[in-house]
Amino acid sequence: MKKQSAQKECKLPPNYFIAVRIRNNEILTKLKSIQENIVKTKEDLKHALISADTFHLTLCVLRIDGEDELNKADQLMETFQQKLRERNDLRKLFLTVQGLDHFRNQVVFAKVKNDENFAQLEKLADTVVSCFEESKMVIKDHEKFTPHLTLAKLSKAPLLRTKRIKAISRDSYADFAEDTFGVEEVDSVQLLSMSKRKAEDGYYYCQKEISLTD
Repeated sequence: MKKQSAQKECKLPPNYFIAVRIRNNEILTKLKSIQENIVKTKEDLKHALISADTFHLTLCVLRIDGEDELNKADQLMETFQQKLRERNDLRKLFLTVQGLDHFRNQVVFAKVKNDENFAQLEKLADTVVSCFEESKMVIKDHEKFTPHLTLAKLSKAPLLRTKRIKAISRDSYADFAEDTFGVEEVDSVQLLSMSKRKAEDGYYYCQKEISLTD
């Protein structure tokens, strides 16, 4: 019975995620201009765009049910921060957002430059995942960590398939594929809800935020 229960739980969709927010206006402005260019090639793709108000880099996604699990998740975020503190890893990250790529032409995203700050972001992801896994919280779809800032994804607008739009043409963003969009100064990590009402500024509801500079 326990095995069946675990299998059923794994089939439930994620409802929370842990991420760092993208706030740099230079990055936001440049990425919005790329979105506009994508729409110019096919207007219906406007329905596939991700709002710049919600731009972020996901570290992992979770399934959290009930107040007890939510309280536990809050505590695990503090455990995560303490682990970083013990390793002297509490420090700001300076992530260079550079270049564009795609997942099977279904998702278009901006990449993070692979440097020492990228390596530190990988450490953050590994550490937070280990905190939640060790405490038997459910981690959804955690495979190889590939930090990406999503600009557009077809799954956001299923009706596009009825119009036979099955891919986002690379030509719509090819001119920007190697550009550098700016440097994001990251000083916190957030536990965010996928389903709760968004904040007044359009960003996800933040359940818990821990500082990387304390």
